[in-house]
Amino acid sequence: MHPASVLAQTPDARQTETMDAASEVGLPGKVTPPDGSAETVVQEPAIEESPNREAEKTPVSETVDPWEAFFPPPDSRFDWLKLTSGEWLKGEIKGLYNFKLEFESDELDTLKFDWDDVSILRSAGPQAIRYSAPENVRIPLMAVGQLTLIGNTATIGTSPSSTTIARDQIITIATGTEKEADFWSGELGIGANIRSGNSDVADGAVTFLAERRKAESRFHFDYRGNFSKTAGIETQNNHRFNLYFDEFRTLKLYWRIVFAEYFRDKFQNIQNQLTIGTGGGYDIVRTKKTDWDVSAGIGALFKEAVSVEAGSDAGNTSPALTLGTTFDTELTDRLDYYIKYSVRVVDEENGSFIQNTVTTLSSDITGNLDLDLTLTWDRTEDPQPKADGTVPDQDDFRFTVSVAYEF
Repeated sequence: MHPASVLAQTPDARQTETMDAASEVGLPGKVTPPDGSAETVVQEPAIEESPNREAEKTPVSETVDPWEAFFPPPDSRFDWLKLTSGEWLKGEIKGLYNFKLEFESDELDTLKFDWDDVSILRSAGPQAIRYSAPENVRIPLMAVGQLTLIGNTATIGTSPSSTTIARDQIITIATGTEKEADFWSGELGIGANIRSGNSDVADGAVTFLAERRKAESRFHFDYRGNFSKTAGIETQNNHRFNLYFDEFRTLKLYWRIVFAEYFRDKFQNIQNQLTIGTGGGYDIVRTKKTDWDVSAGIGALFKEAVSVEAGSDAGNTSPALTLGTTFDTELTDRLDYYIKYSVRVVDEENGSFIQNTVTTLSSDITGNLDLDLTLTWDRTEDPQPKADGTVPDQDDFRFTVSVAYEF
């Protein structure tokens, strides 16, 4: 073969060898022949996809807690409650009042929860819901039906006649229909009493409070009694009963249809003292931690003295103007403070100005048990003299330490 022919074939041979080498190592590249002809591109070989390649490219999603997706099936016997902590309870809704939801469980008894701690609430039967209307927040409305609360939205009733409102519109919840929806709460306290004034003794004290709440009204009753005997001689015996019935007219204004107070204390020369009347009140502050209201009323006071001076009447009746205020606040999760003050303006024979103040510092012991420290102050501006001419002290103070059970 002619040498020129051999030389002519050399570039092609070198090109082929280079391309073969690139293919063997699986690398892309460009091969330029020595004679300056067009470049030859070596294609990148196909790479077999790994079975897990797509999984490696896709980010791992967070694991979803099955309980987050849990929702109780329809239940005609039990109400269901979910807290913001994720805990579920089944039982019975007792009511919502003053931003506290009372819920009764068969095993855990009656529990109280802050309204803000409730995430989901579903009732088995009808509930009477009192709520504020966006167009007129002063005049509350009423809706009755099965309640379903999820987050910030509440539905009352079933479609197509259901009512949907925001949770912050709800004022009260009571179980049942509008006429029968109510629930009771109360407290019983027993303790020791240290008294100074007309008698300086250590004695016993009993307090009892009960309240029936409905969506549009409330009934309140309380009793406070102090009594003792020393060496067979009675040194203290006083009793005070209070009751009132309120009907809410607006969100904060209520009509006190009737109020009454009965009081007796022979050491203050009071055999019987009864006040009865009607009036109204206004909630100045009502939040989940603090309640403060004022009230006023007119009525009559009847008073009978234990003994009177010659020529004086033992029994007198007088018109009465009553003013009062109640303040209750939650200082901490375990400590509450309460004060109630009232004054009655009557004629001079009945005392002119009759004042009563009760202030209590209450601390949770455990469960439904509280330790109450209570100071009571009674003042009568013009006490009625006794038959022997002695005049009772204007002021009576009582300090009571008691253990109270809430129910």
